[in-house]
Amino acid sequence: MGGDGRERERERERENSQSLRMSTSEAMVEILQNIWSKLQAFPQEHPLTQAAFIIIILFSLTFIIMLVVGCVYSCCGCCVQGTRNRVSSL
Repeated sequence: MGGDGRERERERERENSQSLRMSTSEAMVEILQNIWSKLQAFPQEHPLTQAAFIIIILFSLTFIIMLVVGCVYSCCGCCVQGTRNRVSSL
């Protein structure tokens, strides 16, 4: 009897995780569909709205590029140990 209860618990956990995955994927699909519908209506928007959207996109892309460059520079060891600038404490 003890093993039977454990199996039921495991089955419930599997069902809950599957429903969570489905709800998360469905939410992502809904968000992407909402963004897509707004992008399709974008050419009819006010020019100020278009300019604001482009500025936000450029800022986001700049941030992502700077993040990638920072990670590559710090992780890949672009500088040789002897040529690295070191900050000394006073």
